[in-house]
Amino acid sequence: MDSMDFTVFCILTVLTLLSLIGEGITLTNPVCMLRPSNIDNMKYFLYTKNRLSRLAVDEDTIKHAPFVNSRSLIIIIHGYTERYDDPYVTTLRTGYLNGVANRNVVLVDYSSIVANVSIFELGTLYVKLVLCDVPDIAKQVVDLVVLTLTSRSYMNHVHLIGHSLGAHIAGQVGKHYVRLTGNLVDRVTALDPAGPLFEGSPRVNTRIAKFVDVVHTNINVLGYVDPIGTVDFYINNGVIQTACLGGEYIT
Repeated sequence: MDSMDFTVFCILTVLTLLSLIGEGITLTNPVCMLRPSNIDNMKYFLYTKNRLSRLAVDEDTIKHAPFVNSRSLIIIIHGYTERYDDPYVTTLRTGYLNGVANRNVVLVDYSSIVANVSIFELGTLYVKLVLCDVPDIAKQVVDLVVLTLTSRSYMNHVHLIGHSLGAHIAGQVGKHYVRLTGNLVDRVTALDPAGPLFEGSPRVNTRIAKFVDVVHTNINVLGYVDPIGTVDFYINNGVIQTACLGGEYIT
């Protein structure tokens, strides 16, 4: 683990203590005023087998976007301080498009919200994201999903995949979707869902989708500990993965 990763680790680990008071922090708290959220600068990228396109959350753009004739809409949401084109996200996307079937894979990029953040701001910004911004991010993703399904009757299967903080964003998407439409999304996959500020009140639970699978890989540091899905997998007992001993697991 290099010095920067160690600093990030120390800052974010302190957040587990802040979780004790998290329930008392509301949207009126000054923490929500710490930094502009830049929700409107979020980006969406549609990948199919042979094409990459930018999406926008508006009816005309979605109507004319080059979605392929597949019943599935797969949405991948990255973790804190990460981007849509990070290697692990690329691996996930490629995995869905390397087979025989062509699919619609949408990558959500909310990295603009954490752009140009100093190492000393990472902890406070994480608190702000969890308590103030995650619901707004999720609502925008829900709007994208609803517009897409409304304009394409052949699409009837939604699979949300989120990593770390993105896992809880995916959970919020599922929650808002059922409130808006009265229906559950088909599947939510939570990859190493974040622990700090979510312990005891995870956004991922069995009420957000028809099927919720959770993969725990880092519960001894920043990952969520308890089982919260329809099925939970604890890889190597959910502790440290052998390929991540150099610090790459810090999110």
